[in-house]
Amino acid sequence: MRRFCKIIALLLILVSMITTFTSMPTATAATPVLKVGMEGDDILDLQQKLKKLGYFDSDCTGYFGAVTEKAVIAFQKEYNLTADGIVGNETYKLLASLTAETIMDTLSIVQGIYTRAEILEIQELLYELGYLPVEPTGFYGEITVDAARRYQKKYNLVVDGIVGRNTLSSMRKIVASRNDPSGSMYIYDWSKEAQYIFGIGDKAVVTDIATGTKFTVMRTYGTNHADVETVSAADTAKFRSCYGGKDSWERRAIVVVVNGTTMAASMNGYPHAGSDSAANGAWISWRSGDYGAGYNLDRIKGNNMNGVFCIHFKNSTTHGTGLVCKLHQACIKQAASYIAAQDW
Repeated sequence: MRRFCKIIALLLILVSMITTFTSMPTATAATPVLKVGMEGDDILDLQQKLKKLGYFDSDCTGYFGAVTEKAVIAFQKEYNLTADGIVGNETYKLLASLTAETIMDTLSIVQGIYTRAEILEIQELLYELGYLPVEPTGFYGEITVDAARRYQKKYNLVVDGIVGRNTLSSMRKIVASRNDPSGSMYIYDWSKEAQYIFGIGDKAVVTDIATGTKFTVMRTYGTNHADVETVSAADTAKFRSCYGGKDSWERRAIVVVVNGTTMAASMNGYPHAGSDSAANGAWISWRSGDYGAGYNLDRIKGNNMNGVFCIHFKNSTTHGTGLVCKLHQACIKQAASYIAAQDW
């Protein structure tokens, strides 16, 4: 009898243990929350993903600093996520899917992002622009992904097959420009729009309309307009070739592309207010362009350029007068018409 009671007791204990174990919450792999100040392998992986998608152009260090935060915010804005610079579950999941490089991942993303009406608009734009070979259906399948990727590659956008804010804006502008030869949608007001689109530290590809020459610059200074520097000696050589190898204050119509946004602009060809051989921000006795003594405006070293040169947008003003330059504004209008005519 006692033996039977012991068996019953053991069985009751076993049942109790099983009940307790099965009632415990199931463990799941938690998505890490990544933010400024953190470091480690998760941050390194994050930076590599952002770099792969074109949002992070620095060395991957494994430390989450201001540069990584800026890249995260740019990514979040592109895909209409909360742009707080913090990588939570939603941001992390989308980053992981976009870098998985499989068509099924892409399709699973887009089917969850867009309504049928939004997919129809995307397809109608791609169809009108000649990238979608079939009529719009409202279903975002492999054909639409392929069309979106070919469009993004053509216009130097992030090639992911997903039509985010930048890709959609670009397509809308090109379609609209066909009905507006002046290209007014490519003209951005400096104080209201352009200075924020082309922020300090942002890189841009500049195309000189008259020669077709392309070179890359970074906005390093400027409040009245964008003060920029070429990013390398090779880019400086291309820039100077537009002016026959000479420094010149001549205004020239240009196209500026920043993070997928195409803008009509005007530049001059006279680097000024700096010295490539002196420390950036240092007080020096000589600065290019006959600017005399002052703080050295030359952030990018080794580019064979002393100081900065100017890029103007709608209603931007000059250093000396603080007034809008009519010659620059005429070049901006010329650039806008050119962009519209070229289906840029």
